[in-house]
Amino acid sequence: MVERLVDQQKLVFLCVAIQKYYKSVNASTQVLPARLTSIEEIFSLAGVDHLTIAPHLLVQLNQPVSGELVSLFDVAPTEPVPEPGVSYLHDRGAYQIIFARDRGGASKIKLTEDKLEQIMKA
Repeated sequence: MVERLVDQQKLVFLCVAIQKYYKSVNASTQVLPARLTSIEEIFSLAGVDHLTIAPHLLVQLNQPVSGELVSLFDVAPTEPVPEPGVSYLHDRGAYQIIFARDRGGASKIKLTEDKLEQIMKA
């Protein structure tokens, strides 16, 4: 039996923040979340620009749903959306500080883990 990988740090909320940012700066780029694994994730992204749904999830969506399902677009944001015009293009130091502080440093920790894994494989 093959064990299924379950992402413990889903970034569904990030899709919402990114789309809100793109809309705030009038960008033509649209958000297309990938690898949705449950109907709860699908409902949480109700309002996203595009959505591709796997066949097995379409079958589940055709069944009655129990409980309340809420779109993340309808609740308070979990990720801050940068102000329009904010750019780190020419300020690497400011970007690194923001990146290191984001989500309690989780992204920085993940990069460090990835580097350590590469070293161990070498």
